[in-house]
Amino acid sequence: MIIRKNKEFKELEIILSDFKCNKNCPYCTAKITKWNNVEDDIYMLSMYVEQMKKLGVKFHFVTIGGNGEPTLHNYEKLKEIVELFDDYDIDVKRVLTSGNIFQDQEKEKYDLFVKHNWYFVVTTT
Repeated sequence: MIIRKNKEFKELEIILSDFKCNKNCPYCTAKITKWNNVEDDIYMLSMYVEQMKKLGVKFHFVTIGGNGEPTLHNYEKLKEIVELFDDYDIDVKRVLTSGNIFQDQEKEKYDLFVKHNWYFVVTTT
């Protein structure tokens, strides 16, 4: 990993690897790019996050973003990612969603994000 002298950045965005979506947005970059499905390597992500913490790298935002609807991923994966940032001093922790997170069947995931002080950024068409 190459770290610049300036260790302050606007955003760290985590794009989940495998595409999951329950919408049909006409502008969806995830559908346009058609990335190969791969397994997310949370262990490798945790190694990078820990290294950035040790090096004093600062971010204003951390965002769990797409490759579709991130809140459709399983609870355990999301929990591991969210907990990586519990002790990382980042002003705004947020997850992008089409609103899926507000459905009754997603209550456990909703509670996870709220408990860890994450914000929801809702995008709609």
